[in-house]
Amino acid sequence: MKVPFTSKTQTVQDSWIDYNGHMNVGYYTFAFDEAIDEFLELSMGIGPKFVATSGQGSYALQSQYRYLKELIRNQEFNIHIFVADFTAKRIHLMLEMKSIDGFTLYATCETILVNVDLKGRKSCEYPHFAQT
Repeated sequence: MKVPFTSKTQTVQDSWIDYNGHMNVGYYTFAFDEAIDEFLELSMGIGPKFVATSGQGSYALQSQYRYLKELIRNQEFNIHIFVADFTAKRIHLMLEMKSIDGFTLYATCETILVNVDLKGRKSCEYPHFAQT
């Protein structure tokens, strides 16, 4: 399967290491979230710039993580993002956190995002869909 989007390379920071000597689970979430923002901005046109100009933004409805192999200090990785499904209001994403060479799978994330009107605090259609 062709990977539709690969995030910029991230590196495990000293501050991400917990008392067990590996990356704390909270930073897996942080790294996945950074990659999602990058994907939404660069591939979908609904990232931070869209939020600033439209008053709408993607909210996470549900996320599930699988921690498969530990990451340690200074290790580099990328996140690969696949669109599993979408509707006018929702996007279902599958993410893989992998080594730079792509051979080691460290973690996966499955998440469902919904577009929200930030003034009314209610879900709404992404403008791309509302115009079709």
